[in-house]
Amino acid sequence: MKKPTISICLMLFCILTQNALSQNPVVISEHAIWCTHYQIGFPPTESYTIYKSAGDTLINSTNFIKLYSAPAHRNGFSSYSQDGPFTYCYAFRNDTNNRAYIFPATDTSEHLWYDFNLSVGDTLPENPSWYSTQYLNPGNNVIVSNIDSVFYCNEYHKRYIFNSMMFPNLVCGVGFNGDLIKINGIYFEYYVGLDFFCSDSLISNCCFTITGIQNIDNNTSDILFYPNPVKDIISITLVDKAKVEILSIEGQIIKTINATEKQTTIDVADLSNGIYIIRAKTDKGIVVKKFIKN
Repeated sequence: MKKPTISICLMLFCILTQNALSQNPVVISEHAIWCTHYQIGFPPTESYTIYKSAGDTLINSTNFIKLYSAPAHRNGFSSYSQDGPFTYCYAFRNDTNNRAYIFPATDTSEHLWYDFNLSVGDTLPENPSWYSTQYLNPGNNVIVSNIDSVFYCNEYHKRYIFNSMMFPNLVCGVGFNGDLIKINGIYFEYYVGLDFFCSDSLISNCCFTITGIQNIDNNTSDILFYPNPVKDIISITLVDKAKVEILSIEGQIIKTINATEKQTTIDVADLSNGIYIIRAKTDKGIVVKKFIKN
């Protein structure tokens, strides 16, 4: 009678172990904050960037999560100060197949960002849009050597460890523990790493402090415009005074107005049909959106 009991216990242990390794099934956390640390040269020049995900946006009829960034500096071992306003820079979405896609604010299409459909022995696929293995020796591949779990912000996350010491680990829900956005070539005089991750963008119950943090969830420095697509006149609604610019998809400024009223319009009838960018600069930050002229 004891053998079945032992078998049941072993089964429960395996299930619990597997659960510990597979916690946080979301590819990238949709309500979180990251801080990346950049260091280059000798003596080193250091800089910090805070990323924060907050709020939804609809792009091409698909729901995305907005991702903002802001400059920061480090005060001490676990204390940071935000040095400027958050600006909208990317949007991302998680699909149902353990992948995440990213949509730059100035781009016209999404790109594969993260793919967690990997097993031990698999080769990390080359993704030139967001990470590259080109700085490795010719013929070398980045291969998953181990899969375990790591403790981030009060919960376990599945972690992929690679055979190359030059390549950062990949953590489910968090991303690379190097640069969140783009992995560049890593040299001896160059360093980029993830200083911290918190799955709560309100910074509660996390092991660090940030002073001057902006609450994006109630951010009013947004811009509304219609129609989209547009034929001749864009009607714009602003909360704050703003410098509004129309840019080509390549980033060239085509039109500029200084909007002092909450309601304003821009005539785009003279523009060729295509995709353009509308950018509003306010005292609280920069908002970038796209529209179609037809």
